[in-house]
Formats: sequence, C-alpha cells, structure tokens
Amino acid sequence: MSAWLAAPGELRSFGAVARRLTARRTFTPTVLAEAFDGLAFLDRVGGSTPL
Repeated sequence: MSAWLAAPGELRSFGAVARRLTARRTFTPTVLAEAFDGLAFLDRVGGSTPL
C-alpha cells in the first residue's frame, strides 16, 4: 500500500463543475502521499442531484 501511495499517478481534477465532454481529459500528475493527509475508498458512487 505504501508503494502505491508513493508512486506517481494521475488524479482527476476538474474543480466545482465537471462537464461530461471535458471530464475525461482532466487528469493531473499526482503523488497521493504528498497531496493528501488521508484517503477514503467508496465502493459505489452515483451521479449528483441538484438540491
């Protein structure tokens, strides 16, 4: 696990609004252990809904 966290990878980064056509091209080179204090794994997620 620590090797995976220290390895360079790509993180999706698109800010407050993710548009369907541009979301696939919004990856940023990132080392997770350097960028975050903690991570959470979500087994299943769904689309957002307006409030």
